[in-house]
Amino acid sequence: MKNILQLVLLLVGYLVISAQKQQDTLSNWRAKFATLSDFVVQSKSSNWIGIRKLSKKNGDSVFLVNTKDHAQKVYRIMNSQITFLNDEGVLGRQGNKVVFLNLITGKLLNFENVIDFYVLEQQNSYGLLFNDHHLRFYDISGKQLLEISKVDNLAATDSKNTIYLSKQYDGKSEIIEITGSLHKVIYQTVNKIRKISLAETPTQLLITEATSDNEHDRLTFLETGYYSKKILRLDIPKNAVIKFSAIQDGNSYLISSRVAAEQHRDSLVEIWHGNDPYINEHFKMFSKRSFWIWHPKRNKLQKIPVPDNIEINSINNDRYFLTYAPRRGHNFITSEPELNAAQIYDLKLNSYTDIGDIKLVRKMGREWPQLLNHSVYVSSDGKWFLASHDGIKWSLYNSNGEKETVIEKTGLEQPVFSQKSDHIYFESPDDLWDFKIHHKKLKALEIGVGKMIKIKNYNLESDGYTALSFLSKDKFLAEIYDREENVISYHLLQRAKGYETISPTKNRIHKLIYDSAMTSFYTLEENFNLPPTLFSYKTKNQKTLLFDGDIKDNGAKKIKQEIYRYSAVGKNLSGILFYPSNFDPKKKYPMIVRIYDIQRHLSNSYLS
Repeated sequence: MKNILQLVLLLVGYLVISAQKQQDTLSNWRAKFATLSDFVVQSKSSNWIGIRKLSKKNGDSVFLVNTKDHAQKVYRIMNSQITFLNDEGVLGRQGNKVVFLNLITGKLLNFENVIDFYVLEQQNSYGLLFNDHHLRFYDISGKQLLEISKVDNLAATDSKNTIYLSKQYDGKSEIIEITGSLHKVIYQTVNKIRKISLAETPTQLLITEATSDNEHDRLTFLETGYYSKKILRLDIPKNAVIKFSAIQDGNSYLISSRVAAEQHRDSLVEIWHGNDPYINEHFKMFSKRSFWIWHPKRNKLQKIPVPDNIEINSINNDRYFLTYAPRRGHNFITSEPELNAAQIYDLKLNSYTDIGDIKLVRKMGREWPQLLNHSVYVSSDGKWFLASHDGIKWSLYNSNGEKETVIEKTGLEQPVFSQKSDHIYFESPDDLWDFKIHHKKLKALEIGVGKMIKIKNYNLESDGYTALSFLSKDKFLAEIYDREENVISYHLLQRAKGYETISPTKNRIHKLIYDSAMTSFYTLEENFNLPPTLFSYKTKNQKTLLFDGDIKDNGAKKIKQEIYRYSAVGKNLSGILFYPSNFDPKKKYPMIVRIYDIQRHLSNSYLS
């Protein structure tokens, strides 16, 4: 028995080492080729696109492509994370280095020792915070407009017209409002400022202060503008983590305060209890929780009186809230804790309605089944939410926790509420489905029968187990994917009418971007014989090559591929047969065949 065990271990070790060498060989082979990555960023008007080119030989870089003149103007900058300043400039950051490229003149400015940067679109300017804690503002020509010293590493901006920052002056902390070349002090405190951020409304500034009190810190809401004023001051537990969840576009806010539990570690031994739902994850525990609902217009603050061990998530309603005991019943069978014994809390009546255990719904991925990321999906008007008790069927609830109906059809995946919250659209592996809430009727839209449908332009805003999932417009962009043929297309639908924006293609579409009006579309496409290439679709089904990164791979164009379909053990399978370049049918070749089922989508992968 000992000899057999040694043999198995040797074989396993051999296989692991062999596979690792094979992977290294493939990596070295792929490294010879340059390619475009799926890092694609567009300017606000979609007149410019930034795309990263990967090349181990020449180094990675970012290209800026002008879509308005069909890539007649293209710039190249260092590999960086980029942010556009309107259509006139772009900032790129790599570590503490920042570059600014003037997209009109092509002038490039280089800066070093930069901590952070900010853009002001309406001012057509940008600010750089340096290691010496000086904040300097520049216009697109590079002219310095303003300099402020002794700035902390705390700032908040709407990216349009105003930056708020914290600085020290005469032993006090100040909040300064900067608009273009103008700046003024709008708040001053003896306390150290821990954090500043903007609420849903850009004129509401949230300030977290560390006080000298051993038990409390302070949360201050500031109404900015011509006359800045404090509109709320709230004592919070010491070192609490504060979270703001906007309800109904900022008509009210759910404010949560959480204090992390102290961890006591024995230097010699750590004991894990089998019934502990926080095994090896005690850093996720909180010793204190507090919740409030705040109405800015009435400046009314109300504490939500739930027990200390209860967590609250927003369902986009200022009266009803999702409550639960964190990790209740978590037995580590699932990778993440499930939502068990959930309730809806009624703030007005101070009562609870049980909705039971909630399961994540399954969805079909391109390779294997997956799970949706949230347990509860909420409408934008805060009147409805969806949940599943078996991970298969959806139940529709009123915001008060009363079950409206069970949608009996299985296979319905990501739900998206319509702009007016009167419809729910469901992605699925078999067409796109429309559920009319008030009629309780479900029907297929028949835009892709037997095909996998995804909605590309919906909004998703998360708050723990819940997510606001909705369309901000009365039209939506649908991705239609044929898993059997590995073919993809896109349709734009509005008021039950639709048209094809991108025709069915066998190319792999890595990235799809579009303008706000959804009239211009850009794709990053590749295939087994086509390096990643940027295309534009300006009109219906009219495809134009926009940018290929000057990548020349003549060998890829010579590769031929055939897909063979067959059955084995009662299952339909397929295999990809690749022919070498300059294939001669009279000669004999060693044959390498990729036989696949769940990997069928890789047939159009470049350098696969």
